[in-house]
Amino acid sequence: MIELAGGEARVLTSGPQPVGAFAWQDDGHLLIVTRGERSDDDVQRGLGRIVERRCHRFDGVGFLPGAETDLVRVRVVDGRAQLLATLPEAPDAIAVTRDGRRVAYLAPADDREHDAGLTR
Repeated sequence: MIELAGGEARVLTSGPQPVGAFAWQDDGHLLIVTRGERSDDDVQRGLGRIVERRCHRFDGVGFLPGAETDLVRVRVVDGRAQLLATLPEAPDAIAVTRDGRRVAYLAPADDREHDAGLTR
């Protein structure tokens, strides 16, 4: 992150899994992120894969991961992260309330909804 007035950029999140979706609290003090999308290590090692899902990623990288996704609250002032929940599917969108006490997200409820492109 870098302040609008300028200065040095600073890291807010780090870890073995990249940030997926994110949403800022209105006052800018909290950032809600999803983590959990894993790289396709089996393909990189030249191993086979059993395909259980119909839907592909739309960025040309390949299959959507079937892994759980963590919903994490990050304090902007010091980067401290707090796990809020582990979701069975990666959400398509997330939003945080003005006071930072609630998070809403859209995600498929199951594999059938996922393959049909549906969210709730």
